[in-house]
Amino acid sequence: ADRARIETFARLHGELIVQALLLLDGALQRDQLLAIERKLRKLAGHLLEAAVHALVVFHQHRIGKHGDLLRETLEGSGFRVDKTTSGADAVKMVRNNDYDLIISDIKMPGLAGDVFYEKVKKLKTQLLDKIIFISGDSLNKDTQSFLMESGNYSLKKPFTVDELKAIISKVI
Repeated sequence: ADRARIETFARLHGELIVQALLLLDGALQRDQLLAIERKLRKLAGHLLEAAVHALVVFHQHRIGKHGDLLRETLEGSGFRVDKTTSGADAVKMVRNNDYDLIISDIKMPGLAGDVFYEKVKKLKTQLLDKIIFISGDSLNKDTQSFLMESGNYSLKKPFTVDELKAIISKVI
């Protein structure tokens, strides 16, 4: 978990490192700068290989702007993103992949978020605290009860990119 956080931080703040090196340009010899650049390029390659792997599960009719926002935000931060509109497919994907983060709609036909949660619990308990739920119906008593019982983070629709990033940073 710590490695993933460090790698995510490095991906998100790599530009700052480059800017700092440019500021140091006058203070370092050319061969020192080239050595640092080689090390950063090697690190960047390792970071791409170790990108945070995320699964986004959204009901087909609602995947539209929120699903695109999620995918674009995650991919823009260097995450590898798998996306599905089916809770049943999401269970198969969890079974066959190693995810660092799962973002799931609560209300889905067929296999709702709470049932998906229980299936993940049976398959890969270590993923339970890596699930963020999204709901457009947070006033519903069943939704409130499920979120309280699970203890997972959640976002209420509509949400902002900043809200999404803040919760992701707490989970990974």
